[in-house]
Amino acid sequence: MLRDQQRALEAYKRIKKRKDSGKLDPSYSTQATSLMPLIRSAGLLQACEFLYTRKDSSAQDLLTDLASTVLSKETKAKEFLEQIRSAEFERYLFLSRESLAVCKWYRRYAESLSAEVVDNVDS
Repeated sequence: MLRDQQRALEAYKRIKKRKDSGKLDPSYSTQATSLMPLIRSAGLLQACEFLYTRKDSSAQDLLTDLASTVLSKETKAKEFLEQIRSAEFERYLFLSRESLAVCKWYRRYAESLSAEVVDNVDS
């Protein structure tokens, strides 16, 4: 399986799990949509710090999901931030690129699955 396929599968599993447990709210989708441009404009550390300081639980959930997917293991948001802060330049670039690649899938699936939730509510 290609790395991009692994990213897609992991993102889908995590978002589907949130949807099935009723924890996928519209703000998660909004955060997932805005994270990629935020990383590009402000940088990975600032974008993740922004999510971490939000009182919104969906921002914390997204950051935890992102961290676990990027690092390919269950990781808490705080641990991910520590790794970003202490990363050497090459590692920081890797984490940034990987986070952008992962964000693409979270954005796609969050939009898709949250649209299903809205459609089901409207019916």
